[in-house]
Amino acid sequence: MVTSLGARILCFMMRQMKYFLGIKITAQGSENLNTKGPYMVVANHQSVLDILVIAELCPDHCVVLAKKELMYMGLLGLTLWISKFIFIDRNNKRSARDTMDHITRTLLQQNLRVWVYPEGTRNRMATMLPFKRGVFSVAVKAQIPIIPVVTSYYQQPPNLKDGQRPFFCRDKWTIQILPKIETRGLGPEDVPALADSTQKLMLDTFNEINGHIVLEKETRE
Repeated sequence: MVTSLGARILCFMMRQMKYFLGIKITAQGSENLNTKGPYMVVANHQSVLDILVIAELCPDHCVVLAKKELMYMGLLGLTLWISKFIFIDRNNKRSARDTMDHITRTLLQQNLRVWVYPEGTRNRMATMLPFKRGVFSVAVKAQIPIIPVVTSYYQQPPNLKDGQRPFFCRDKWTIQILPKIETRGLGPEDVPALADSTQKLMLDTFNEINGHIVLEKETRE
């Protein structure tokens, strides 16, 4: 659980990485994370650097769902394990289903929040992949709200011009936390539409905040 002292220290250390990397993160709508009770955070997934977003925003009583392969990535895997990430084996459908059932039960029993990446894999393109429906099934089954978190496109374009920052990511990120989406009263038959509408909402927000970044850059130039 992210409320443990060790996890808090790790989140603090990870937040310092943004200064080391020269990254400025601006979060908008953080008040939407103050929702009482259990809920699910759904976020877009670009790279392992998304861990900086988690460290910046992760609410109390929150666990993070991650693919099992990350557990074997040396120091990073150890850090995630200490931080109580929940690892899911995407190659084993039965194991993955058992993990999701466990999350559904634990969310309500322990009043937890869960952070998930519904794209299912990293996406380095300036768009979003279709959302997997499994995490939305959990939200509907538990009747908990969904809070979308959208991070601007931070991948550095390969065709850098003279004078641009020669690094692997952009130096300014914008995070938009959207108002909660209620699932109360929804059933299994509503899951596909819920996943699709949430993806569209987040993609529209993604395009909007990326447009603002481009416009701001052009204004400075």
